[in-house]
Parts: sequence; C-alpha cells; structure tokens
Amino acid sequence: TINIFPGLTAYFTSDTVCQGFATNLDGTLSTDTTDYWSWDFNLDGIEDANGNTVHHTFPNSGWNVITLTTYNYLTTDTCFDSMTDSIYVYANPNTEFTTDTVCFGEQTNFINLTENSIDADSMSYLWEFYDTVGGVVGTITSSMYEPLYEFVDAPGGWFTVSLTMTDTNLCYSTYTDSVLVAEVPTAIVSDTS
Repeated sequence: TINIFPGLTAYFTSDTVCQGFATNLDGTLSTDTTDYWSWDFNLDGIEDANGNTVHHTFPNSGWNVITLTTYNYLTTDTCFDSMTDSIYVYANPNTEFTTDTVCFGEQTNFINLTENSIDADSMSYLWEFYDTVGGVVGTITSSMYEPLYEFVDAPGGWFTVSLTMTDTNLCYSTYTDSVLVAEVPTAIVSDTS
C-alpha cells in the first residue's frame, strides 16, 4: 500500500501593533495536518518560538521579515513548508516638552516639543500636573497642546509633570520631567538707625 499525503502549506496572519507591544502571530490556518510550527523572527535560520499561535515584540518599528516553517511528521518521512512575510510595527511618537521657570504665583508656560511618528499624526495630548490643592495631593489634567498652569503648593519648588501624546494609530508616548517654580524671596528690612 502506498499512502500519498496531501501537500503541506504554511500560512500565518498577524496584527499590526505599536512599537513596544507584542505582535500576535497565528499559524492555525496552515494545513490541518501540521504537527509543528517553527517561527524565525530575524531570518537567522534559528527557531525563535514554536506553536501554532505565538507573540513576539519586535525591537524596532517598521518592516520585520519573519518565516514560519510547518512540519508534518510521517512514519518514515517529514513533510515541511515555509512562508516568509513582512510584519509592520508602527513607530511611536517622540514626546517631549520644556518650560520657562517662573516665580510662585505665576503661570508656567509649557512648550510642546512632541514630534509625530513617521506613521501617523497626533490625535490627543494629556498633560498631568502633580500638585497639592487644598492640602490634597492630586493630579490636574489638561488636553491643550501648550497649556499654562499655576502650581498652588506653596512656597514653590520642583513639581512633576507628564505629557502623553496619542497618535491616529493609537500609539502613544509619555514624557515626564520636573518643573521648577521659584520661591518668592522675602524682603527683610533692617533699621540701622
């Protein structure tokens, strides 16, 4: 008796994610006689993961070429097939800001230095100002591009501020820095007469 097995076909699908997140790779649409799925994420010929569904975080945004090799183990032979395709990873925006230094009681001007990624335009900004209001430490937020904010925690000092920018691909980046609000000097008058 001669048994002839149907051809083996490797096939996978993937989602497109933002840099820093895991790409979901699904090889379950390969031939149903597949016994083993071998994934190579950097074309070095070495298996990086195995299984019909895997997750991988690519170190860089842009195009990443991967290969799926599927195997069907027979009694006296092994059938295999490979599929190589490109996976795209969205770049994150580059979020940054600067400020001017003001005296306590004045508004700090926030200058947005955020740059869009190569893949998308900006969609929203979320500023978080960490301040003490009425004796309670809290977070005050703003969605303006370049807000003004007056810190109320007397007598001034260093305050933490975060800016998160989300783009049209829903990729985001957060930048956190300390902002100085100078204490108002106290004038001392001395009578030397």
